[in-house]
Amino acid sequence: MYISSVSRRIFSYSVIFALALLASTCAFKEMGFTILSDEVGGLDKGSPVFLDSTEIGRVTGMEARDGKTAVKVHIFGEYKDRIKEKSAFYILGSGDETHVQIQVLDEDSPNLKSDITVEGSPEYMYWMREGARKIEEWMGEGMEKTREFLESDEWREFKEKIGKEIDRAKK
Repeated sequence: MYISSVSRRIFSYSVIFALALLASTCAFKEMGFTILSDEVGGLDKGSPVFLDSTEIGRVTGMEARDGKTAVKVHIFGEYKDRIKEKSAFYILGSGDETHVQIQVLDEDSPNLKSDITVEGSPEYMYWMREGARKIEEWMGEGMEKTREFLESDEWREFKEKIGKEIDRAKK
């Protein structure tokens, strides 16, 4: 049986399209997991879930479990691979502003698996980590500015003048 080149091309394009569709469907598969937390403040079904300042999901439900609150979250598919096993999960804010905040603590750790339960961290730990991160950033900026100054003509001229003054004082 003879298949025309047009038919072969149509078949080939159909196969490529089907494979691309399958790959994209798998890549954007959504995920969900549960956060056990002591306090949930004003968190409610539909509250946002943030990673940095990006909304990556929503709270889908809450229930009492073992003296804590089990917060079920749904993560949009395009963000599921950004959440790592070594992450911290916080409930921040109050009233209508309450949301889940995720901080990735180790980018090199494996991706968080779907349908698991993780422990929520106390809100004060979020602010301590954010404060430490900001101090580290400021120190890095300060070190860079110091390095730039020590390589500047201004510093070089100052060292030369001071050296000459020290030599003159020794005599």
